[in-house]
Amino acid sequence: MSFRHFLNFEGLSPQRIGSFFSKVDQLNFYENIKPNHHIVAHLFFEPSTRTQMSFTMATIRCGAQPLSFPFENSSLKKGETFLDTLLTVQAMGVSAMVVRHGYPESMKDILGVIQIPLINAGEGSSGHPTQALLDVYTILKERGRVEGETVLFVGDVSHSRVAWSNFGLLSLLGAKIGLCSPKEWLPQSKKYKFEYFDTLEDGVKWATVVMALRVQKERHSVIQNFDIKKYQVNGDILKKIKSDAIIMHPAPFNREVEITNDVLNDPRCVIWKQVANGVKVRTVLLKEILKLQ
Repeated sequence: MSFRHFLNFEGLSPQRIGSFFSKVDQLNFYENIKPNHHIVAHLFFEPSTRTQMSFTMATIRCGAQPLSFPFENSSLKKGETFLDTLLTVQAMGVSAMVVRHGYPESMKDILGVIQIPLINAGEGSSGHPTQALLDVYTILKERGRVEGETVLFVGDVSHSRVAWSNFGLLSLLGAKIGLCSPKEWLPQSKKYKFEYFDTLEDGVKWATVVMALRVQKERHSVIQNFDIKKYQVNGDILKKIKSDAIIMHPAPFNREVEITNDVLNDPRCVIWKQVANGVKVRTVLLKEILKLQ
């Protein structure tokens, strides 16, 4: 089974994910890059640093050429729709499209219209599957396994597309998921099984992986006030975290808000490894989609 599109984890098995991660392990970043005829369009309708730049790096590592999208100077400003923008870029002859957006249309629902591979680089509040891939790959590398791991998500859970994609992949691979969040920001879905923790101290004592999340103010329909300190991964919490646990954050993070400097400097913090793994994971994904094995 090879990837045609990559929008979520539907239809994938633990064995398929394991095979994918094995290819990530085998990736040699220092091999000669051989140019090919593929052009990959990167259409980012929302701000991004890590995802956009790592997909650019991944495209170059594949020997393909990245084509950036000038969102601020595009015809969207003249009334062109999201779908018509994708159709326009498709008509130019690119090999695949990497898309991040927050429009009402679902990428899954437009697959019948788009004839080339489509990769989800973040879609509203619903999902960010390549981030979940790199997060779970990082857990595998740092912890030695995924099945049986206890992964705690802290903070603004329900608005986090990263969390939603991680729920799907972690559940598929047999990890246990814990949540510590204001009640207003807890997911209402019964699709996944969660452990709930009223205090962060109780949560980190349970967890082998602590995933801090940014407050997604841009996705809140109303302004909500809460005590950030209650959900802040800080020096006091650091003392309660297991000695062999790892601390993660999908980033961007706000220093001294959801996570403090002393935590970022702790050897258990693997945020920069997540960033590095993002390039590797996305390189292998593009190789599979472009059939460059």
